[in-house]
Amino acid sequence: MNKSKDSSIGKVSDSSGSMTEIEKIRQLAESGDADAQNQLGKAYFEGKYVAIDYAEALKWFKMAAEQWHADAQVNLCKIYEEGRGVDCDLDEAWNWLKKAVDQKYAAAQNYMGWMYTSGRGVARDQKKAVKFVRLAAEQGLAKAQNNMGNIYLRGNGVPKDIEEAIRWFKLAADQGFTDAHSKLGQMYLEGRYVTKNGDEAMKWYMLAMANGSDSAATNIGRMYRDGDGVPKNTEEAIRWFKFAAEKDNHAIMEIARMYMDGDGVPRDVDEAIRWYKTSVEKGNSSAAMEIARRYRRGEGVPRDVDEAIRWFKLAAEKDNYAIMEIAQIYLNGDGVPQNTDEAIRWYKIAIEKGSSRAASEIASKYSYGIGVTKDGDEAIKWFKIAMEKGDSSAAGEIANMHMRGNGVPQNSDEAIKWFKIAMEKGDSSAASGIAMIYKRGYGVPQNGDEAIKWYKIAIEKGNSSAASDIARMYRDGDGVPQNGDEAIKWYKVAMESSAVSYDAVSIGYMYRDGQGVAKNGDEAVKWFKIAAEGGDDSAAGILGRMYEEGKGVCQDKDEAIKWYKMAVDRSASGEALLRLCGD
Repeated sequence: MNKSKDSSIGKVSDSSGSMTEIEKIRQLAESGDADAQNQLGKAYFEGKYVAIDYAEALKWFKMAAEQWHADAQVNLCKIYEEGRGVDCDLDEAWNWLKKAVDQKYAAAQNYMGWMYTSGRGVARDQKKAVKFVRLAAEQGLAKAQNNMGNIYLRGNGVPKDIEEAIRWFKLAADQGFTDAHSKLGQMYLEGRYVTKNGDEAMKWYMLAMANGSDSAATNIGRMYRDGDGVPKNTEEAIRWFKFAAEKDNHAIMEIARMYMDGDGVPRDVDEAIRWYKTSVEKGNSSAAMEIARRYRRGEGVPRDVDEAIRWFKLAAEKDNYAIMEIAQIYLNGDGVPQNTDEAIRWYKIAIEKGSSRAASEIASKYSYGIGVTKDGDEAIKWFKIAMEKGDSSAAGEIANMHMRGNGVPQNSDEAIKWFKIAMEKGDSSAASGIAMIYKRGYGVPQNGDEAIKWYKIAIEKGNSSAASDIARMYRDGDGVPQNGDEAIKWYKVAMESSAVSYDAVSIGYMYRDGQGVAKNGDEAVKWFKIAAEGGDDSAAGILGRMYEEGKGVCQDKDEAIKWYKMAVDRSASGEALLRLCGD
């Protein structure tokens, strides 16, 4: 059948005059069918059947959303949240998401959980995140069930509970959710949270493969390559990688690395590059990047920067990082004559392809005089371009320049103006920048109360580290009267919405050293244990030393060894290892 493209976007006609799928969807959408409007919006958003067109996606999603189509409301939320074709507008994103949640739509509930977890347009609140993800999971949404597994696995907003995590992963797996199969496989393979069991790991990876996972066979190949959970067998590893290579480019990359590094096979650089090239032919720009980086550094091949640039240029069609690598080569004179103009030309190419980072890189070079004459005005010009491209941190960088007088005259009013712009752009750390101005007295009188006011605003914007900043001010009497109880209160606030270990260590030190509170060995141990059990290996080392030396606790050599072993197992801590070996 002879097909020819019609002039309309995405419209395809054939000699029999039959209607294509996208035409049918468009006709239904134009007649007011909300499902079809949502499907047409997705087609434009994803570039399926039609060229990506976010403005068209927005139009059709909005038509469906206004008819209370819950999935379209979630899609409209994503458009505004990500700033696709429109300015990022978190208030509008929340407006549409709430409408879908009000309809008890599971995907909306799950997405709202993510918004609370990430602090997008709202203060981070892990407990609220759990509430909404759970609502979706209880409706049977496999993705939400998988998320609940991760929540219990990490103890995010709930007490860590491995059995409950596995229960949720299995519920998601029973629905064929391959991420859950793979997660269970990984847990049993690594022996993390569960007893290491290669057979169990293999079982879950096989189930993932049976349910269509492209990566499961690659993971099985890695097991055989590393002898992890199964007897090491390089031939079996390569067999699985080759089987996976039809669908998973990662498998091709694994074969290439084995030959490049001589990992279980005789080292064969030509064979490695042949496999990398196979991956490039399948559209994998990271394989071209791998070849380029090998030539750039001379790893396994003679160093040849011109050849590296050739491969970076191939990767550059899809990967902005490749463009950035070329720019860095010329900026640093890495194997080629140093050429700042050529570097900036490549950065500009990346900017044209939508890279806000490239604009920020140019700005940073001018800000610090790296490869170019230091020029604050030029730096600010490029930070503004980065901001237009969606870099929410660029306004904060301009603010920092004015705050510290870096390349421009020090001007606290101008700094505060730009920090406020950064806040409007969704930069949760910007309010902390204003707090720093008052805390350190950058161009204004030092004012601890004003600093704390802005740190509290930062917390409301989702920057949990601001609570730790307030805690340190009260702990050290920095701009406010020293108040240990108030410090501990704010450390606890920080712990509610972020990893507990760092702040728990700080509370432990306060009680151990009598920093703003009475010395209390039992309280110190309690908080160091919370930190250690939360994954902080330094806290385990501190506990080992306390028990070894009897500082704040009864001397207990066995207990010291237990905590030193934990520190060593997690990080091979030098001091802990020496003390453990000494025993």
